[in-house]
Amino acid sequence: MPVVISMLRGVNVGPHNRIKMDALRALYESLALEDARTYVQSGNVVFRTTQKHLPLLAKKIQKGIEKKFGCCPEVLLRTTNDMKKVVAANPFAGRDRSRARFWSRFSLRRRGAARRQRWKSSRSIPRNCT
Repeated sequence: MPVVISMLRGVNVGPHNRIKMDALRALYESLALEDARTYVQSGNVVFRTTQKHLPLLAKKIQKGIEKKFGCCPEVLLRTTNDMKKVVAANPFAGRDRSRARFWSRFSLRRRGAARRQRWKSSRSIPRNCT
């Protein structure tokens, strides 16, 4: 059964949209998502599912959160293959990682081809990042 990573935008940041992770795990399990595990207090959940259409699943999770917790965060779902591609595209790969962390940003909106090309052409690796 495929593994999916769920990232909730704006959950447990500051005093608003507070969700306890045990309650969030229980919600995911009530939505027939298996082996739900949370990561610290981040609102990130790793689970297994047979559902193939991730946009519909994201909406189902969002509605469940709104009904149970009274907040409506954006829900971003990524497969393990998606995450492997992100790591493989690391522009700092091969450098000394002893002091490094790898950060990535995810967006719910698709960028147009022209915007993606502008971003790729303007991207550079700072010289002091060794």
